[in-house]
Amino acid sequence: MVSAEAEEIPGVAKVSPLDLSAFAARFEAQRASALRLAYAMTGDASMAEDVVAEAFARTYERWVKGKVDDPDAYVRRAVVNEVRSTWRRLAVRRKHAARERHVEPSTAFRADSIADADVLQRALSTLGPRERAVVVLRVVDDLSEQDVAAALGVSVGAVKGYLSRGLEHLRDALRANEGDDDA
Repeated sequence: MVSAEAEEIPGVAKVSPLDLSAFAARFEAQRASALRLAYAMTGDASMAEDVVAEAFARTYERWVKGKVDDPDAYVRRAVVNEVRSTWRRLAVRRKHAARERHVEPSTAFRADSIADADVLQRALSTLGPRERAVVVLRVVDDLSEQDVAAALGVSVGAVKGYLSRGLEHLRDALRANEGDDDA
């Protein structure tokens, strides 16, 4: 039988076992969706797993304090933010490594593992981070423009603009890939 007394977790307020089980149930319900989103944004299964784990860990800290009103939206936003943070960390590492080698870094972000991904994933990788996030949330996760705007912290108009440009770039990348296949 589970005791209803609060459990002490270092760095976190006292947590009731009921809160922990509720969060575990939420994690199980959202994990597949969060992984799909992270994978679509990163193109790397391992990185997606890391991103989702970190996003849920950060969500848990807020969950136990009662600061999460809409868990689904909060987790989506946490995943998007964690992907963007991961990209920033990678960019800093690449710049540092390039400086060490005295080579100018590339300005475009490209994950090393995207080369072996499927055609759509390669096309998604040609989009900028914001365009990719909007296209994935709107088209793959089928969120409304309002939900995408809330997840990314931008206006609905910005979502429409990113989506329009992102889909146009995606069409161009897919057309270019068709030309490569014909050769």
